[in-house]
Amino acid sequence: MGLAELIDISTFPTGGPMDLTTIRIVGVRVVLEWVVRRWLTPSGTLAWAPNDGVDLRQLVNSDHRADELAIIRATLEQEAREVSHVVECKVELRVVGEGDVLVRGAVTLDDMREYPLSVTINLAGAAVAQFGGA
Repeated sequence: MGLAELIDISTFPTGGPMDLTTIRIVGVRVVLEWVVRRWLTPSGTLAWAPNDGVDLRQLVNSDHRADELAIIRATLEQEAREVSHVVECKVELRVVGEGDVLVRGAVTLDDMREYPLSVTINLAGAAVAQFGGA
């Protein structure tokens, strides 16, 4: 199935935290949400993909060395590449302020275009995603 034919229901209301919605999404936005869902789903919680997922919320208000963050960043990039239609992903990962988590990604899809993606998780664990170009 090509990018244009993809249809899903969003789990990211515009400007709000991750939650169930009734908003229908199509195309590129579907793939970008699939990436973010993998980044916010603890490994082992999906019956059909028990080894997939990384829970970025674990980083909130935590203390990690630069080498540990580099490993997590590489894991996020690999998780994104496992999503259908994703060719490449580059990620910047930072824990800022009093422990907020900021992820900025550049996701290249099989249409060979790069799409910006960002996820911010605050101290309360609420994740807000922003999808560029979708």
